[in-house]
Amino acid sequence: MGAPDFRVGGHIFATLAHEHLGFGNLMLSPELQQLLIDEAPEVFLPVSGGWGRQGITHIRLAEATPEQLLKGLQLAWNLRVQKNGKSRTKGRSAMKPISKGTAEVGDWRVETLSRMRALILEAVPEMTEERKWKKPSNPAGVPVFSHNGIVCTGETYKNAVKLTFAKGANVPDPTGLFNSSLDGNTRRAIDIHEGDQVDADAFKMLVVAAVAHNAKQARAYS
Repeated sequence: MGAPDFRVGGHIFATLAHEHLGFGNLMLSPELQQLLIDEAPEVFLPVSGGWGRQGITHIRLAEATPEQLLKGLQLAWNLRVQKNGKSRTKGRSAMKPISKGTAEVGDWRVETLSRMRALILEAVPEMTEERKWKKPSNPAGVPVFSHNGIVCTGETYKNAVKLTFAKGANVPDPTGLFNSSLDGNTRRAIDIHEGDQVDADAFKMLVVAAVAHNAKQARAYS
């Protein structure tokens, strides 16, 4: 989905979302990030903003030696494997049932939308959820998640579940989750097709970043 990425167990541990700037991205912990920066500050640096504080790390591709690149990838891979093991031990989060009108679209779409809804509310428990734009062809309406304005919507189509971030063009996406509506100046979207795996941690960080952007705009206009 989106920029080239590298996964284990369906979850991202590295991406080339900033390759056009000469960077690769490593999904690390803050501790591992600091370890690499201490060893080679000319090669490794945090991604700007909250993503970097969470451990996501740039690697300067032109300056990195093969050994430094391999070490960074191994650390990110090992961390992702550990997280995957922990996630398998957790029970499923309780999910609010999707309405009958939505359920009729198809089982995998219902499951996908429910899973993404759970991640949204886990990322920002204060998120407001409502159904808008009801019509005869879609009596259940469209799920809309808001916090100081609309954050994102969730829609089901024949071949995809689409999560549209209302102000996604202004939200940093270092892991390259956005893969649709990339040409506009405002919105960005994630199209999820049957069998696709969206990195849960990266998605929740994207939601948090979108909420932070809304809050920043709200303060500017207050």
